[in-house]
Amino acid sequence: MRKRIPQITRSDAAWSSGLSIREMAGAGIKPPSAPTTDTAHGCSSGVQPTDTPISAGPASHERQSPITHTIQIDIRVTALARQHAAITASGIAPPQIIRAALRKAAKSWRPQALYVAPMAAERCRERAWMIRTSLAVPEAVFDRIQAKQDPLGVCSRWSLLRGQLEPLVWQEIDWLLKRIDGVQDPHDGRA
Repeated sequence: MRKRIPQITRSDAAWSSGLSIREMAGAGIKPPSAPTTDTAHGCSSGVQPTDTPISAGPASHERQSPITHTIQIDIRVTALARQHAAITASGIAPPQIIRAALRKAAKSWRPQALYVAPMAAERCRERAWMIRTSLAVPEAVFDRIQAKQDPLGVCSRWSLLRGQLEPLVWQEIDWLLKRIDGVQDPHDGRA
């Protein structure tokens, strides 16, 4: 015999204020409505009225602006073989340098709906240096790349976007190594 789980119907605003709209819906709770003012009696619900509309949380924001759906892409990056000696000589743990470069590259990367083949460069073979993480990519961009390059869906997501992101990571590694070494290109505008 299965135990029946009671449905939570508590409408206490103080209790439910910490829950997200999705959690409230899953628990059968109605999200708290915006405060109201009874103008006939001059009473308010504790909040002064303002000229700007009050947002009811994420749900009302989703209706106002178009949603950009994203998908998570699992990525694996490493340094180039030519960068191996400089990374080792830097005195900083290699995974830290690669992770820092990946973070900087990911901030500036704008995925394009165009397949770029991965570069035929020799990558570092040290498995301990490989950084694994995931990035959010607009679903529409990925769908266009997949439709043209991999219509049967047999390739990994990372293999379809690797050619766009890896060169940016390698550039950032080069820049970090110059900065660590104390040599900065005078034409490079970074601080």
